[in-house]
Amino acid sequence: MLNRIRSRNELNYFIVEESQCNNNCSGAAYFLFCFTFCMITMFSISTSNPFQTGFAYAGENQGTWDYYKSRFISSDGRVADLFQNNISHSEGQGYGLLLSVINNDKATFENILNWTKNNIMVRTDGLAAWSWGQRDNGEWGVIDYNNATDGDILIAWALLKGNEKWQNNEWQSWADSTIDRIRLLLTIKKQNKIILLPGYYGFTSKSAKSEESKQSNNLDNINLRLNVSYFLFPAFSVFADSGLNDSNSKSGGSKNGDSKSRTAENKKFWQQLSGDSLTILKQSLSGSMTLPPDWLNIDEKGKPIIDKDKGAVFGYDAIRVPLYLAMAGDKKSLEIFKPYLKFCNKIGYVPVTVDLINEQIAIPEASAGFHAVLSKCASMVGETEISKSLMQKADSKIMQEKDDYYSNTLYLLAKSIQQ
Repeated sequence: MLNRIRSRNELNYFIVEESQCNNNCSGAAYFLFCFTFCMITMFSISTSNPFQTGFAYAGENQGTWDYYKSRFISSDGRVADLFQNNISHSEGQGYGLLLSVINNDKATFENILNWTKNNIMVRTDGLAAWSWGQRDNGEWGVIDYNNATDGDILIAWALLKGNEKWQNNEWQSWADSTIDRIRLLLTIKKQNKIILLPGYYGFTSKSAKSEESKQSNNLDNINLRLNVSYFLFPAFSVFADSGLNDSNSKSGGSKNGDSKSRTAENKKFWQQLSGDSLTILKQSLSGSMTLPPDWLNIDEKGKPIIDKDKGAVFGYDAIRVPLYLAMAGDKKSLEIFKPYLKFCNKIGYVPVTVDLINEQIAIPEASAGFHAVLSKCASMVGETEISKSLMQKADSKIMQEKDDYYSNTLYLLAKSIQQ
């Protein structure tokens, strides 16, 4: 099914048909999709216990790259979330690659890349399977063959940065191919906006106008489920400037004028996606503190609506929105978080979640990673004292979070931002 999609029209048709399958087939098509991948790759996936290579305790130097790679990255390059049954995700592999580049650690970069290539690059479309861990039968391997778009973006972004630092044409080619796949398979155009889907399968559904949609192939009548924390604005900027050719140029022999045209078209695409994503993000802001939700629905009219079932809070996912805006250096957009920063400063702590519908905050305090992200945000919008207070809290809390992969990841990424 994936191999036959060669054009945007075919992709649009598949998405419409997929939405009908979601409603009429009750997941049967997806089961067949996953089963096929499983049969193809069952002999190439590691089934041994990954703890033969181990995740070691690294003393008391929490909050450092040395601690992170010793605690969360196995000796064969697998990045593990210890709080989720030692599972690994494409997102985690991407973060590990990115942090390796940031910390000028080529050996770890190559190690993570090799594990990624050998274990989750098993789909036939060039995207990564998003979830790898222990199966019900006790063996270890891919758990879910669907992709996660942020994982693919992070991997491609890290490959480009790795090639820039250490010059490896194979990494550049891998990045080029992944970016082509993201553009072709994971973006759609709806009401003149380019929209990034969270994954290949499961994020579209037919509206009441589905019959019209079926006849006209009109994506404006399709409802979407989005995750605004997958809008990696700094990566979009790198993709726009990468000078990629589209997939049709891979055959070679293109003229210089054609290459320039494709480069200009690529730049225009990623710039529009970035701009449209920012528009959707701002339209999603909810509640008295104008925060984005973890998950968002887009109805057939293009109106953003909080996804009450999946994520009516600003929390675990959406905390990455200010992180990525800060990494992109977008101080103007970070201004939207000023009311929340002042609120947290007033009450004396950062809640782990904010209910955007009922206007309630959680009693538990957020992790060090949240504090570090908001500290950088505060610094970039001129709230210097709030920034200092938040980072002091982050530095203190990270010492107590030795097994929290996600908090340590956010913490290191936030700390790496240069202003």
